[in-house]
Parts: sequence; structure tokens; C-alpha cells
Amino acid sequence: MLFLDRHGTIVETNTRASNLLRRADCLADRDGVLRARLPADNAKLRRLLARALPHWGQTVSSGSMTVRRPSGKLPLTLHISPVTHRADFGAQRVAALVLLVDLAERPQIDPAFLATTLGLSRAESRVAAALTAGHSVRDIAVATHRTQAAVRWHLRQMYAKLGLSHQADVVRLVLSTVGVPPPHA
Repeated sequence: MLFLDRHGTIVETNTRASNLLRRADCLADRDGVLRARLPADNAKLRRLLARALPHWGQTVSSGSMTVRRPSGKLPLTLHISPVTHRADFGAQRVAALVLLVDLAERPQIDPAFLATTLGLSRAESRVAAALTAGHSVRDIAVATHRTQAAVRWHLRQMYAKLGLSHQADVVRLVLSTVGVPPPHA
């Protein structure tokens, strides 16, 4: 996960994102600016960032893309979400959150553990686990034999229970549980 200011400068990263940027296989930190190695991916990344970062009252929007790896490994999925509320990060205001889902190093997420830990229903925890694995609402609907509207309803239920408002927030919360030992039975 990376936090960007309103100019798109990297303000902070978690350890996993720092390691990924240091390897520079598909993404890199170039003087505080997030860049993709392949020119076509970098152009798409620039467009997503332009839509996610607030500029003089423009409407901001989230976006996602896959970032190809020249090494041939599975691509990286990148989700960018604007942070529209007043969120301070030290002296700098965070304007966007970049969530990186590394399909080559995807953590195993147990929906039953999520249900217990986060207080979600079985269906909600399955949706949360699938989102975190990088699946879209449409993919989840197809895999669970539900409509997209039903999957979105489960998302709204999760938002209400967890005090969240974006899919990226759900993914971030689920990823924060990775490595937490399960409760003793």
C-alpha cells in the first residue's frame, strides 16, 4: 500500500510495497513518483492518477489496472482510490491510496477467519476474501452464482458494519489481518 499526496508524490509505503518498489520489476519509486517500467503501463498509471488526485474542484474517481512484469511473473494488480475526507498523515495530506495486489505472492485468506475476526456473515466474508484476491464484483457474482446487485448488497452491508465506504478500504482491512493468528477454539 502506498499513500500519495495531492501532487502524486509518495508520502509513505508499507513494507510490502517498499520491497516491491525496491525490486523495480514492474513499478518503481523515481524521485518520489510512482512509475511503471513498461511505457504503456506507465501511461495508463498516469491517467489513473490524474483521475484519482483532486485538481481544483474536479470530480475524482477510483481506478484499477494490471501492471505487466518484464520478468514474466504474474502481473501486479493496482487499485487507486482518492482519499476525499480530511486525512492527515503527519504534515502532509494524503490524497490517494494505492493498493498493490501481487498475484505472484497472494496471501491465503480464510473467509471463516474473516467472519470471526471482522464480524461478517459467511457471504460477506467470502466477498471480502474474493475482493482481496483481486476479483471484480462481476467475477465474484459469476463464481458465487449471484447477481452483481447481490454482491454489491453484501459490500454495502460490510461498509455499514465496518464503517468503511470503498472496496479498497475493505481490501486494506482484510490485508491487515494477514498473519494474525486465528483465535483459539
